[in-house]
Amino acid sequence: MFSSGRNKQRGSVLIYIFVAIGLLSLLTLSLTDQDSANNARIRKLTEELYNDMNLAIAAIKECTQRYPEAKDLNGDGTIDETDNLNAPWPLVATDANNPNGAAANYYLHLVQCPGAPASDAYIFDTENSPFLTIPNEIINWHLNNQKVSGEYYVSITFYVANNPTMIEVLNRLEARYAQNCMVGVVPGPTYYAFIYYLKATPC
Repeated sequence: MFSSGRNKQRGSVLIYIFVAIGLLSLLTLSLTDQDSANNARIRKLTEELYNDMNLAIAAIKECTQRYPEAKDLNGDGTIDETDNLNAPWPLVATDANNPNGAAANYYLHLVQCPGAPASDAYIFDTENSPFLTIPNEIINWHLNNQKVSGEYYVSITFYVANNPTMIEVLNRLEARYAQNCMVGVVPGPTYYAFIYYLKATPC
């Protein structure tokens, strides 16, 4: 009888072991699936952001090629930095010197070509931004046109959330522009900035 009880105990222990192994296998499979899905999402977001950035770069450069001359944008009779710090590059969307005046906000798709007539000034579709935006993850595409400490900059910037997935997306995106001094990543507590310099004094 005693031997029979021990055999039952061994059987019960083996059942628990098999159940534990099965549960561990399911957990491992689930985690593997999650990792695979996350990696696929990272690849997809990286590619989309890369394509969108290149679209913005090409369209803005086309503006400078079509209208390469600096103009008296503020109508004061002179052409100088009060018109545009970095002519013929576009102004910030909210700048009153734009052909159609200041936009309601600074988003990139509202940028205008400063040398163009008002009827042809908008570079992108003002109703539908072509740039990837995901609330709380990828936000605030915009253009800067500035002078800092005597150096002149025109840049495109967007922000991504400070989380492992988005940071990996930025790392891969930065790698796509390897050896390019026109690209920078600026860390922040909540969001990281990805910056592409269309014009930068050091470059």
